[in-house]
Amino acid sequence: MIYQNGQMAGNNSNVALMLWYGGLVYQRNTGAGDFYVWAKSSQWLACSDPREQVCASSNGFYGINGHYDYPYRPDQVVSYLQALGATTNRVGTINTPEQLTLTVNLAQAFQAANLFVLVNYGLYKDGSLLPDETTAYNYVYEGAAAVAEALKPYGVTTYECGNELTRDTAIILDSTNAGTKGVDFNNVNWPIMRGVMRGMIDGIKSVQPDAQCGINFCVADTGASDLLWDGLQPDGSGRLPEGALGHHDLAQLPHLRRHFQHRHRWRRAWLQPARLRAGPLREAVHDHRVERQRGGGPGLPGELHHGAPRGLLLWT
Repeated sequence: MIYQNGQMAGNNSNVALMLWYGGLVYQRNTGAGDFYVWAKSSQWLACSDPREQVCASSNGFYGINGHYDYPYRPDQVVSYLQALGATTNRVGTINTPEQLTLTVNLAQAFQAANLFVLVNYGLYKDGSLLPDETTAYNYVYEGAAAVAEALKPYGVTTYECGNELTRDTAIILDSTNAGTKGVDFNNVNWPIMRGVMRGMIDGIKSVQPDAQCGINFCVADTGASDLLWDGLQPDGSGRLPEGALGHHDLAQLPHLRRHFQHRHRWRRAWLQPARLRAGPLREAVHDHRVERQRGGGPGLPGELHHGAPRGLLLWT
């Protein structure tokens, strides 16, 4: 048995081996030889032998959240990721000489490897909140197009459009809320966020039509993805600017409908033209809603944020 300060440490018995490894206490029992680790919650949790190197399966993948201004040469970044077995490097940038030049240097080094670019525009210009949806759309459109134009020669095909925009203080009313309800979000500022999202997607697609673009949601902001899917405001109204479909018109509907019906035949009723109100955002939130109902995750690597999985949401 294992004791801590004279008291039995949780529920344990038949201990054959005790290890101090990597700053944690482990035990192996005499029965099946199972390993357990002593957790901060003062309980033993099942685990594997910490001394054994665990390699990712050949069909698995994971990546890191990187930055354009790391103090390493691009080729060093590539070699470090390869040594870790990582296959994706997420790097944020906007269309400024400093950020975009360094990101292009990374893209040149990665080439066939997967540089996953975050087009990192937000809701502000010169420190002030953008005034309306049209201004927000136009502000980010050209910048996003310039980012894609600079990166597409080097094999970059996947873009994340904005970073946790639904958690901006101008959007989430109370950051302690999970974000599962539409009313958790600011109704007045909602169009600004939507314009930024649409502008980045449309800007990228204007120079790289086959690029995959996505919107991320963190914490549990399913209320936000539901609103964007339905083209609604947090107050339940459907106020969208004229031309909200941007560069993506209803002529795409047959393609979109075939795509969705093939993957999710039970959702056919959702695909009527009259309901496709939010244009490119419609499909960007599709994987989020479908995978949430399945209980699974989206198709690209996510990361943990505030204890909840955050995933990339594809628009193909």
